[in-house]
Amino acid sequence: MLEINDPVKIMETGEIGYVEEISESGERLKVRIPATERWPFNHYTYVIREKVHRVTKSKKEVAK
Repeated sequence: MLEINDPVKIMETGEIGYVEEISESGERLKVRIPATERWPFNHYTYVIREKVHRVTKSKKEVAK
């Protein structure tokens, strides 16, 4: 079960983001995609839950 701030990979684009909101029905997610060198601002996208996969946190994130 996905929760707020879980890291996810959007399968259509390959982008990694973090769950920002979950709809009441649980079918749609608002995903925050962090800033990159190519785009210096966070951006958000809405996706259907079936189109994302949860990814594990890297060792660097766990150490923080």
